Amino acid sequence: METKHQKIEALDEFLSLQWGNFFSSETAKNIIENLDKIDKRIYALYMLQVYHWSSQSARSLGIAGANQHNKDIRFMMHCFEHAEEETGHEIMALNDVKAVGVPINDESDIPPPLAETEVLIAYVKHLATCKKPIRMLGYDYWTEKPYEHIGPFVRMTGNSFNLSEKQMTFYISHEEIDKKHGKDIERVLVQLCKTEEDWEDITEVAKTTLNLTFEMIGGIVKEYEKLLNGEKSKYEILNKIIN
Repeated sequence: METKHQKIEALDEFLSLQWGNFFSSETAKNIIENLDKIDKRIYALYMLQVYHWSSQSARSLGIAGANQHNKDIRFMMHCFEHAEEETGHEIMALNDVKAVGVPINDESDIPPPLAETEVLIAYVKHLATCKKPIRMLGYDYWTEKPYEHIGPFVRMTGNSFNLSEKQMTFYISHEEIDKKHGKDIERVLVQLCKTEEDWEDITEVAKTTLNLTFEMIGGIVKEYEKLLNGEKSKYEILNKIIN
């Protein structure tokens, strides 16, 4: 059995606690308890947010790699290699949205990101340009290793909405791809984090970006409620989904 670095183990334990807190929150419990009463619009809403932040991920990694405050070539190489591997993954998310029946024909049909999604994107870009860009690894780490936490919910959602694998390509494809990425980031973290302060920075960024992601999910629920109530929404195109 592989032995993990004690700081990686501590980070994993921290992330498990954060995910546990989220899934015990009222927002998550309401979604889970009412899956049989909601429809594919909420899935499409979520995947559109994934499309928007995923479309910025490779760019932010590239910016972090080019950040001249960083002097470690290993971090540069990680950023550029990971950016290359992430490039274009947002297309999978967009294809999943189309596959559930959202009539998106060109870019002008894509609704803009929710405000909460924009905040997450902006914070990650800030990390890429800050004086200590390796902090960004705190975000990269958990985004490559969420499946043990979200896997049961993703499968539950797919079953509830009768989603096929062709409608969930982003998650199905990424689960295998990200096993490698997770190991890569573990290695880079152990190489680059030399002080207690370094690990504290990584943990703080992981917590902040997770919280911003949870706020994004709350924003998705609010926007879905607008659609349910017939209120004005930039996501009215989702009403054209035929269940």
